[in-house]
Amino acid sequence: MKTNRVVLFKAQKAEYPINKNFRPTCRFPETPFLEVSSQSNYVYEAVRNAFYKMGYDTENFNKSTWNPLKEIVHPGDTVLVKPNLVMHVNPTGDGEECLYTQVSVVAAVLDYIIIALQGK
Repeated sequence: MKTNRVVLFKAQKAEYPINKNFRPTCRFPETPFLEVSSQSNYVYEAVRNAFYKMGYDTENFNKSTWNPLKEIVHPGDTVLVKPNLVMHVNPTGDGEECLYTQVSVVAAVLDYIIIALQGK
């Protein structure tokens, strides 16, 4: 596993899906999920690209065998995903979006955890 790595890249767009369909816009070779979204989901692609740029399983990228979390999550593991939640209210009154990890990010990470668990 790669450690102490920071990855910066410019995403194609920085907008969250507006409906609650957090599926990717297209099927990627590694994903066993059949559903795709008719709405653009740049967040899913950004999470996927971040795993690649962090060096996770680069030799299998864009193949059905790509499993970027395989060195972290193993079949049979119990996984707890703890999204960031800083406060229950934004004291500036500018909305709550800045207070928690956006659901579309969590959904993409969960998909890759499911892949790593291999049904176990």
